[in-house]
Amino acid sequence: MDSTERSPKISLVIPAYNEETAIDAVLKDVRAVMDGLGTPYEVLVIDDGSTDHTPRVLADWSARYPELRVLTFVRNAGQTAAFHAGFRAARGEIVVTMDGDGQNDPGDIPTLIEKTKEYDAAFGIRVKRQDSAAKLFASRVANR
Repeated sequence: MDSTERSPKISLVIPAYNEETAIDAVLKDVRAVMDGLGTPYEVLVIDDGSTDHTPRVLADWSARYPELRVLTFVRNAGQTAAFHAGFRAARGEIVVTMDGDGQNDPGDIPTLIEKTKEYDAAFGIRVKRQDSAAKLFASRVANR
């Protein structure tokens, strides 16, 4: 019995925009971690109007990963809109967010879930970002 045959306890919400080079590895890692937990879960990937081959990669995954649900935007609406759509569609008691570009380590998910037993919310912060200098600069300016 796959974990979608029961109500999922955990929903992963992953926005993706033009992530054809990253989303396959992200989903492989997510699946390995989540299957190892032995808890019913679902993965929602919100394709935020990708213009590359992200939709094809997600379609391939959907055919062999019953826990995966793909929501598709016709045009790019931005990460906030993608998260909002994912939160509305999530069925789990616990919602975990990740970026579709591989910047978040799925290996951190069990720790975050464990913390929800003690607290109402748990979050992590990326210490070692792998962004370009331009993106790091923009992030610093925007998050002042």
